[in-house]
This record gives sequence, structure tokens and C-alpha cells, in this order.
Amino acid sequence: MLQFLSDIIPSLVRLNERLDNTTILKSKDWIQVLEDPENRGYLNSSLKISYNFKENPNILRITENGITKKGSWEYLVGNKIELEIEGTCYKFVHKFHDNNKLALMLDGSNKFILLISETEHQSLSNTQLRINQYIESNISSYTNRQISPTLNISISENESFDINNFSSFLEEINKLKITLEQFPINKRVNIITSFAKNHSFKTSWINENPKLCEGLKEGLIDIKVMEQLFKVSKDNSIFKSELIAFISEKLS
Repeated sequence: MLQFLSDIIPSLVRLNERLDNTTILKSKDWIQVLEDPENRGYLNSSLKISYNFKENPNILRITENGITKKGSWEYLVGNKIELEIEGTCYKFVHKFHDNNKLALMLDGSNKFILLISETEHQSLSNTQLRINQYIESNISSYTNRQISPTLNISISENESFDINNFSSFLEEINKLKITLEQFPINKRVNIITSFAKNHSFKTSWINENPKLCEGLKEGLIDIKVMEQLFKVSKDNSIFKSELIAFISEKLS
């Protein structure tokens, strides 16, 4: 039986991207995002279910912790995908995709399956990740998040980080230093930069500084510009390393 995400991601209902071809489906193995049954709302890192879409014929291989079952898949008109799993057919509406994420909604319901790439899955392992925050940060924000002009940031491919080019970030980090006076300093830079990059923490950091982690998760600490800078520099390693060095210097 398929395991679904529901209610915790209602904002996905409003998304409606088209899947113009099935190349993205067949390009990689997809790992299903599952909720931890003992820690509801958080990612289950102990169970791994992968989906592999093949063509001619349209075979679907589903592997759960090393054990593979075969099914089938078909792309239908109306931006829908049908999966046959263990004799049961599930019809999904495609809601969102990029190179590392694929969101499918069970037709006629608010239930979802969220699939991510192996690379994305590995980057999230050994972290305590709240699923709804991950989705709001990485998926829903593409169409629903209202970004003010100061957050409309772009950089060139080989650009180095220069704080003089980002006055909004200088203002933000100066305010951040004042805000952080009420929080413990343990793993401060690691926690803030990790959250700004992918909204996740290592479990050991949560144990060392639970108050700061909770403050970030609850939105009590404003790092919107920092998040945007990490987003636009994901393919620029020099800019990103210089950005981290600047944050470390200011917040240590």
C-alpha cells in the first residue's frame, strides 16, 4: 500500500504545474518522502522507498529497503499519471517538479506523494527535518511566496561575495546579531547557515542548542535575505564559501 502525506502540506493543492514530457520521470531514481510514525511531521530516515520509471514497456520498479516489486505507469491526458502497484491503480495529478523534487496529488483528494532525487535524499539524511517547512521552503515558495524587491537577488556565474553589493543583507545581519543575544551561542553559525540553506539541522545541533533551532523553525529569527543568497549561489561554490565566512565572522 502507498503511504501518503496529507493535511501537513495543504499549500501544495494550489500548485498546478504541467509535466510536458516524461523525461524528468525517467531521468533518475526517485525517493519517497515519508513521515516518521513516532515523530509526526518529521522525515522518516529509517525507511527508504525508491521509484524507478522505465519506458517501452512502462515498467515501474518500487524498492523498499532493498526489496523490489514491479508495477507499471502511464502518463494520461489532463496532466495525470497512473501508477499500478500490486494490482491497484492510483491516478495522480502532477503538481510540481524540478530537477530534484516531484509532487503528485491523488486525484480527487488532498493526499500527496512527494518524491526527491537520491542526491537530495542524501543531503537530508542524519537531519531532523520538519516536512512542511521543507515543502514551504523548497516547493510552495515557487508560486506562493511573495518576495519583496529587496529579496529579488541575482548573481553572475563566477561572482565573488562582496557585502557592499547587498545592503539589505548587511542590514539583516546587523539586526540578527541583536536578536541572537537572547539565544545560546552553541553551534550558532552551523545551525543558522544550515537552516538558511535547506531548513534542516543535525540532531546533535538540536541537542546542543534547542532554543535557537526552535526559534528558527517558528520564524522568530529573520534570515530571508540570507536564504535568498544561498538559493542564488547554489551553483557558485566560491560565492557560497565567502558568504559562509562572512556570516561566521559576524556571528561568532
